[in-house]
Amino acid sequence: MHISSCDSEETSAEAIDRNGDLESGSRAVQRSWNSSWVDGLVSCLQPLWNKSWKYQTKSCSLVSDWEIPFSELRDMQYLASGAQGAVFTARYKREIVAVKKVLDASDLREVYFMRKLQHPNIVRFFGVCSSPGTPSCIIMELCQGNSLMDYLKKHREIGIAPNLVVTWAKEIAEGMHYLHSHKIVHRDLKSPNVLIARDGAVKISDFGTSRKWATESGEWKMKSVEMTFAGTIPWMSPEMVRSEKCSEKVDVWSYGVVLWELLTCEIPYKDVERSSVIYGIGMEKLKLPVPSTCPDGFQLLLTQCWALKPINRPSFRHILVHLDIAAVEILSLPMSEFHRTQEDWRVEIGANLAETEAELRKYKSELSDGEDCSDDSSLLVECSCTESVKKLHSTLASVNDAQRDVELMRLEVERQVREIQVTRLMLEVGKKERDRFSRRLSV
Repeated sequence: MHISSCDSEETSAEAIDRNGDLESGSRAVQRSWNSSWVDGLVSCLQPLWNKSWKYQTKSCSLVSDWEIPFSELRDMQYLASGAQGAVFTARYKREIVAVKKVLDASDLREVYFMRKLQHPNIVRFFGVCSSPGTPSCIIMELCQGNSLMDYLKKHREIGIAPNLVVTWAKEIAEGMHYLHSHKIVHRDLKSPNVLIARDGAVKISDFGTSRKWATESGEWKMKSVEMTFAGTIPWMSPEMVRSEKCSEKVDVWSYGVVLWELLTCEIPYKDVERSSVIYGIGMEKLKLPVPSTCPDGFQLLLTQCWALKPINRPSFRHILVHLDIAAVEILSLPMSEFHRTQEDWRVEIGANLAETEAELRKYKSELSDGEDCSDDSSLLVECSCTESVKKLHSTLASVNDAQRDVELMRLEVERQVREIQVTRLMLEVGKKERDRFSRRLSV
């Protein structure tokens, strides 16, 4: 048997010289050949082994990099509570952090992809506590300032400066652009989830309903997917209210509502019944009123953000460019004049919403025919069913149009066939006349 390995021949020669025994050298050659064969087999299997080992170690490292032992959280104190759980402050590695105790441990998996995000307008995530026997918690940056909604409520009477409106509008858009560039959809963007840091910057928080939205290649999924009912009604797009298939453009709609809040210092759909808000948004019959004297640039941007077709809503990159242009007019207003303008806007908005709500109540009453639709779930079902009926009517109308087109085509074909038959008959008559005339000439 021929051994082509140079290392094998060198090893066998050394074995013969050292022992002076041909048989011993032969055994050394055999051992060397076996070793070479095993090494070759291992080298062939190495890529597969490395790939499997890499996957296993990666899976383990993902957990270890993200997991924070609950025992490392010191001096915990209650801070606040919300629909998704209570929030505490704690000390973690010489830093005061916010500890959010989640009600559903599955929420920890949903925010796992946030661990590597670093942006000045995004609340920083440190990790999670998910070990058995300990509370399920999310550890994140602590913003000790107010939420944007609380700030706007407190400054409603004295107003906020135009430059602050523009600055915060840009910072929120930059944070959302960063999220979308990392294929993340927030799904619950609203003023209560925008926090004000000590340095005055705003930070987007509360990613309990957010979703990673990318394929394995890192590209956006072009086809919308069905989302669970998440978010808060006044900031939700119509497709989310109806629990239809949604895309990242739901965040654009929500951003338009937050921008409206900044401009007006008003609560969205204030004094409007919740059922009317659900019904109106879901049926595409209700939007926040844009004041008639609002600068044209902001009027256009709000209209684009609230486009009924999600594909027509702008990206956050486009919004950032638009804000630079729209801000020129509002920044030229003195603080006192801008505050008086906001007061006029709120009066106009209140009158507009009151009129719209009255129309919604009448329409809803006629449609429900006296049935009780006070429950949110029944309203959502009604919106979805009514929207389905609208789509069905639209489809039937399209079918009827197509049938009319087919009928018109059939009639046109029959007309052309008759013309051909008449033409053929005329040709036959003409031929007979020519033959008769030819016979007369020959006689």
